[in-house]
Amino acid sequence: MYFNIQIQASEFNREGENMLNINSLSNEKIKLATKIAASSKHRKKEGLFFLEGLRLCRDAALTGYEPEYAFFTERAMEKNPEDAHFIAERAKNSFIVSEAVAEKLAQTEASQGFFCLCRIKKTEAEIDFNATRDASDFILMSYCIENDIGVNDKMNTRDYQMR
Repeated sequence: MYFNIQIQASEFNREGENMLNINSLSNEKIKLATKIAASSKHRKKEGLFFLEGLRLCRDAALTGYEPEYAFFTERAMEKNPEDAHFIAERAKNSFIVSEAVAEKLAQTEASQGFFCLCRIKKTEAEIDFNATRDASDFILMSYCIENDIGVNDKMNTRDYQMR
C-alpha cells in the first residue's frame, strides 16, 4: 500500500512527535548502532540487530520486526517518501541523520540512507510468516543475522525453504 505524500523534515513519528535531527557523530544512538553493526557480542547483549537499506528496513516493518530505531537521511526521505513514512510509522523512534552520520552508519559503499535497529525475536511465533512473498528473503536473512549464521550457509543447509 503506497500513498502519494510528501515527507518533510518535520514528519511525525509513531507517537506523533517530530522526528529529531542527529548531526553529531558522537550521539549515543549512533554509537549504539555502529557497535551493534560491528559486533555479535553487542547484538546479543542489547537484543538488537542492524539493518541498512530501503528494502531491508521496509521488510522488517512489514514482517513484524518493529524497529526500535529508524534513521533516515533527508535525501532518502525525499526520494522514497512512502517507504520512509511506512517505516517511521512502525518504528518506536525515528530520526533524521546528516549525511556525515549516515556515512558513519553505512556498511555499504553506496548507502540508500535507510538504517534500522530491530529487536531480535526469540521465537518463530513472533514472526509474521504471512507477510508478502518479497519479505521471505528478509525473514531468512534476519534469522541468519540473529543467530550469527552466514546467509549463504543457511541457504545451503535449508535449501532456501522459505520460498
